Amino acid sequence: MMTGIPSVNSISLCYYAGTLAFLALFARYDAKHHKVRNRSLILFLPWCFVSIPVRVYAGVSPSLLSASLTALLGFLAGGGLFLITAIATKGGIGGGDIKLVALLGLCYGMEQTATLVTIACLIALIHVSDIAEKQGRIPKNIPFVPYLTAGCLIQTIILLYFWGE
Repeated sequence: MMTGIPSVNSISLCYYAGTLAFLALFARYDAKHHKVRNRSLILFLPWCFVSIPVRVYAGVSPSLLSASLTALLGFLAGGGLFLITAIATKGGIGGGDIKLVALLGLCYGMEQTATLVTIACLIALIHVSDIAEKQGRIPKNIPFVPYLTAGCLIQTIILLYFWGE
């Protein structure tokens, strides 16, 4: 039986803390301007690729090939899911959000990206429902990156807990 805080691999802790720092900057900008800049995403891209050796070092993936495949599947699943949603909603999701979720797929892999997006959507739904109840109307546009950041924070806590066992 485990008690207290689990021992966490310091490189994975640093990596996910850095990822959250990037996301906090994206969230702040998105909350203010309702957009995610391509320049920022390009600067975030190399950081996302660092997740591959981190997964191997942390023992989550047995090899670089396995970690690379996990990252690729996460990229395709995250970006693909949001792209399909944007098409289905006729632009209800912005291009910056699509690209950011694809990059988060590189960092987290397919399963964890699905989890963090689900968490983000639930938080957004609760928040927007609260706004609608107070204001009597549903907001037309919401910046989604702050919800993604919250989803990533919760997902990171979950990952670090299980990686630390």
